[in-house]
Amino acid sequence: MALKYNHLVSFDDTLVGNVATTTYCIQNESNHSNFIIVQHPKFNSILNPFTVKNKHGATHASYEIIITYSPTVPSEKHVNYFLLKNEEKSIVLCVKGRCKELTVTASVTELIFYRLSAEKKTKATFTLTNTSKKSIQFQFDIDTSQNLFHIDPVFGEISAGQHVYIRVTFITENSGIFYLSLPCLILYYEPIIIELMAINSPNENKKILKVFQRRNSSLKFESCFERYCNLNTPKPNTNSACTLSDKYLDFALKNHQNLNSKLLEVKNNSDKCIKIQFDTDDEKIFALNFPKICLEPDASGYLEVSFTPAVEDKLYGSILYGRAINVDDTDVQSIPAPLILRITGSSFTGNNTWYPRLQVHPEIIRMPVVIPKEKVYTTFQLKNIGQYPIVFKFLAPTKSHFSILPRNGIIEERYQIFVVEFCTDSLENQCYEETWQIELNYMPDSHRELSLKALVENPRIKVGRNDTVRFGNIFPGCEQHLLVPVVNLTQFSLRYTFYNNQWINIENNIGELHNHETIHLKWTYTADLQVPEQFELKYELSVLQNDLQIGTALEFSVLVIAECSYTKLCATPNYSSLSELVCQETVAFSFNIFNFGNCEVNFKLKLIQNFDIPGYGNITMTPAKGTVTSKQSTLIEGTLEPIRIGPGTFCIKYYVTRSPVCDYMIDADDTTWPSTGILFKMDYCSAYPTLKIVDIGKNKAGPLFGKLNIWEFFQIEKLNAILRNIKANQSINFNVNIPEAQAAIDITKIFTFVIKNMSNINTTCKIVSKKNCECKMQEIYTSISIRKYSYEHCPHRNIMDITITDENIRAQDIQYIVIEVFYNLFGSHTTLHTMQLSHNRTINMYFHVKGLEPSNLSIFAQNLTFSMYNVFIGVLDADLQIFWFYNNTRKSASYFLDTDVLMDINMKYHTDVITCLNPRDKVAGKTVHALIFKYSPIDTEYFEVQLPLFLSGIKHQFTIYGRGTMYYRSPIDNIVGHGPSKEIYYHPGLIVHISTEHIIVPAIGTYSSITRIFCLKNISKDNHVAFCFESYYRANLIYATVEPTKGILKPKECLWLKIRLFTYGQACTIRLTCCCHLLDKTALFKHIQSCTDYHQEATILHDQFEITSKGITYPKSTITLEPQPTIFHRILAVSCHIVGTPDRDFKMSLHQQLKQLPVPHISLYTPDIFAKMFSVRRLLTDNVEQPINTLYAKRIMKQLQNPQQERQRENNTCCSNRTCPKYDNKMYSLIRIVLECLIHDVVYSKKFRYFIESMQNLPSKYYSEFSNEHFDLDEKKQMTKSILNHAPNNLMSEVMQHLLYECVKHHFKLCAQPVFNQTDEVLTKMRCRNTKTKSVYIEKFSFLFDDI
Repeated sequence: MALKYNHLVSFDDTLVGNVATTTYCIQNESNHSNFIIVQHPKFNSILNPFTVKNKHGATHASYEIIITYSPTVPSEKHVNYFLLKNEEKSIVLCVKGRCKELTVTASVTELIFYRLSAEKKTKATFTLTNTSKKSIQFQFDIDTSQNLFHIDPVFGEISAGQHVYIRVTFITENSGIFYLSLPCLILYYEPIIIELMAINSPNENKKILKVFQRRNSSLKFESCFERYCNLNTPKPNTNSACTLSDKYLDFALKNHQNLNSKLLEVKNNSDKCIKIQFDTDDEKIFALNFPKICLEPDASGYLEVSFTPAVEDKLYGSILYGRAINVDDTDVQSIPAPLILRITGSSFTGNNTWYPRLQVHPEIIRMPVVIPKEKVYTTFQLKNIGQYPIVFKFLAPTKSHFSILPRNGIIEERYQIFVVEFCTDSLENQCYEETWQIELNYMPDSHRELSLKALVENPRIKVGRNDTVRFGNIFPGCEQHLLVPVVNLTQFSLRYTFYNNQWINIENNIGELHNHETIHLKWTYTADLQVPEQFELKYELSVLQNDLQIGTALEFSVLVIAECSYTKLCATPNYSSLSELVCQETVAFSFNIFNFGNCEVNFKLKLIQNFDIPGYGNITMTPAKGTVTSKQSTLIEGTLEPIRIGPGTFCIKYYVTRSPVCDYMIDADDTTWPSTGILFKMDYCSAYPTLKIVDIGKNKAGPLFGKLNIWEFFQIEKLNAILRNIKANQSINFNVNIPEAQAAIDITKIFTFVIKNMSNINTTCKIVSKKNCECKMQEIYTSISIRKYSYEHCPHRNIMDITITDENIRAQDIQYIVIEVFYNLFGSHTTLHTMQLSHNRTINMYFHVKGLEPSNLSIFAQNLTFSMYNVFIGVLDADLQIFWFYNNTRKSASYFLDTDVLMDINMKYHTDVITCLNPRDKVAGKTVHALIFKYSPIDTEYFEVQLPLFLSGIKHQFTIYGRGTMYYRSPIDNIVGHGPSKEIYYHPGLIVHISTEHIIVPAIGTYSSITRIFCLKNISKDNHVAFCFESYYRANLIYATVEPTKGILKPKECLWLKIRLFTYGQACTIRLTCCCHLLDKTALFKHIQSCTDYHQEATILHDQFEITSKGITYPKSTITLEPQPTIFHRILAVSCHIVGTPDRDFKMSLHQQLKQLPVPHISLYTPDIFAKMFSVRRLLTDNVEQPINTLYAKRIMKQLQNPQQERQRENNTCCSNRTCPKYDNKMYSLIRIVLECLIHDVVYSKKFRYFIESMQNLPSKYYSEFSNEHFDLDEKKQMTKSILNHAPNNLMSEVMQHLLYECVKHHFKLCAQPVFNQTDEVLTKMRCRNTKTKSVYIEKFSFLFDDI
């Protein structure tokens, strides 16, 4: 029985026979210092190996006790409880210990001696090995003087880990077979028995050897204790072939002149004739008058034993050995049965012997616990501590259950080891205590008492709570695990065996329990609706002694109670959303799983990925599986680490498993089981802290390079893609070709880029310069005696310098990257700068810098490869395509393109497929030049052409790619790509801002003109800035000029300018640059004034000096020279598509023409008509674009040619309306220009163009019904009349109104209601119409109302 205790004392493994002692201190929490120690009443065992006593000198603050552990039963665990009590409190002390058995082995278990010659002696040797950690004493229970086998040594001691050699000598002159069981007795250890057999014959008998080996094999099933007791027990053994009436004889002579003799009855128990033969000694103190006797089957005989002492006053003891030989076997000689006769005697007269001195170890003999009707054994020792022999004889009480062997004998010297046997017929639990008397030297007053104790118990354990195991209510098919306590209620070790069934499985269902030990077994119950709520489980118990089972196993049962039912789990919260996560950084989330049912559920969580949304990450959940009991909840804590960039989602679904630690899911296909579902869902968007180059700030690149040129040269789009997609621990190489320039010491180009942190998380960006040349370190002297190695002589160190204003970039903040390029070396050179981002992301940027010699040409592209945009093979007049050169030196340079290969292509197709209009020309210094091609494909074949190109006499390879297409695409998309952000950023050092740096003209006809407006703003507070625009002219293509061309911007002044484009007769797509030269006039005036004042003062102070003791000193000027301002540039880029043939003039099939809807047709290139439709009187005061001469357009032009009449009519209209404000002519002109720009942005927007094209391609009701053959002619006429009389569709006007409203709100930053609300109103209004055609329009063109 396991009790609750306050203190625990555990002893280490203790060898049997040793004594372990420890001192334990218990704090005294009471007011009394005195206490008593008693054994717990529930554990009052007579076999208790522990003693607990009070230590002298205990203080009032603590109790000190001495605990002694002296085990005598090997291989046992001992547990006992003691009570420490005083008047106030009782403390339970638990003491545990384990007895470890000795380990002694013999090298042999049998010895066979052969005497085939006339030898008198035959010898053999074996070893006894002590492998335990304690010295042992051994004793061979044999009288060598009376035996044919002589043992040396008979007594001895073996140290720990040592061994001893035992020599056995066989001496006889008689022939025959001799057999003897040689017992070796060891204290606290089972006897070791060596089977000895000698064959004294001239011939080897192999058959008797087989019989001997077979007999020894059968003896292995008997314990050595049992074999020793069978040989020495005084009771006749009927299983033996021959028995003696008594094996112990005692001769005590009162007068040595009288002979003393006794008779022994010998009985033959076999069915064969046997011969009894005893060995006799030479001294014949104990003699058999008839040592040989033959007995028939079941016959008896008598032996006379006489005692003839040689001298007086002496104690005698001997062991006579005999054998029973089967005389009927003629073919095979049988092994003789051994006979042992122990005899003691005394030649003292009266009681004149010496007083014996004897010790008993142990003082109390405790037997191992035993079950009823089973035998148990142990050993003890009598030690002779005197100088004279001691004759002993054990006297048992009248009724005894113990047996001590040998019963009598003599201790010549040293000690004698005895075997104790215990057995009872009682079936009840009972303690046995007996006191035996030891008669010593035949003296009545020298009896010693011997205490023996034994305990008989029936095996019994307690399983669970009162032999009942109760499981909870669980889900059908699931498993529930319980740790069930199993308590050994007895003093002996037990072996248990539980029988598992289909519902109950017990882990380690077979095991061992030591005395009073408690263990916990794992019981697993598999729930099933067919299982009864209560059933019994069988188990068996058997007793172990020295690791061997004794007795038969007993069967018991335990009551099991279990229930099962269904339930379903839910989670709170069941949805979560995270807007922005850092890629490969962990974020935590959590939710609770609730079980509102009556049964517990074993669950396993599984991640479900939504494959429609990328961005799945590493997700962990704790716990990922477990159990939710009834009416309880479980907290699930998880972490999400996105591994991709972009939006992502995941769901967590639960499955019911058999057990919390098992992944096996129950049969979910069973229709009677509730289906599992999704517990939790999360949507998230992940990204690394992303940086992006959003703009180009102040740069010193010269008048040839605007923002778009620098953007393309540095491949900012590619760099932004790398910054957006680079992953953690990744390194990417990036190559950049710096614009080439003439090499000179004073030429430096400065490029400033605006880098922005696009995420909501702070990040870092560090730019480090690394060595990328083959220059080696050189030794330099820093002083006379100090030198060092350095790269200061390397010329590549000063080619480029890159700095960033701050390496730490906060969320949604910007920093500036400044790149300074020094063209101080001729030729091409490559520098390496590393951009180090967070999460160990690295971009290795290789910058290629080339210093040109005078009159060298360069190209705007990254390499000499010209990929022409695809051309529609049905176009009547293909647009020209341009490849740009630039001359960034001060001298002019020439080029030449060898077009022989192009001529071969044209000859092949018999038409001009590709031609170069200017293959040879000269480029002036500091200018750009266009290499013009015309590509008119006649099929969709892809081609690649390589041409020799000579730039300043240097030959290069020029490659051209091209392909024809079956569909038309506007060429403007080929030159209007990505560029700097339209968002306005602050650029330090830039005092003049331009409203836009890129003007896009989607379409302009040949021989036409168009005007666009932009503004320059001086943001300085005090400085006047002069500006001057250069006109751009490209022969036969385009001419661009800015009005006004020159001027001065006052502080904080904003000046609106017009750029006018004039086209010629060539259609092309071109991007031109208009350079604005800017000079700070105020700074220049301050510089001139400071120089004038400085020279005037220098003239005055020229003749003044002062002579002192230190010499002549001249006065210094007090005027500070202001720095001289330099001319800086702002570049305006204009991309335009010069149209030679309108889109609608492309060749169209009759089927496509008939598919056009009968709706108001809108021309894509007549914004004047739209202006008239929305009551706009005049778009421009002069030079209105006139690409199409329609009747309606001419009527508008006539009205616009009379501005005075129109102005008068407008004034009259304004006067008639008092609420209409009056404006002057300048204001009217500005309003008209703004309206024109707004309408132009709407008409030439991509969505409006797509709207027009989609309406034209929709199938009309007219054409579909007209082509139907099921109607006759009259029905078709009637349908046609009804369609043609239908009111015009006003969907176009509604779309235009909505787009204009959104355009005005966007440009003027109006704070109107959200766009999606207006969109919903428009869609609702349109859907209310009954016509089927208009509902189709709304579904088709609903994209126009999204994201404007």
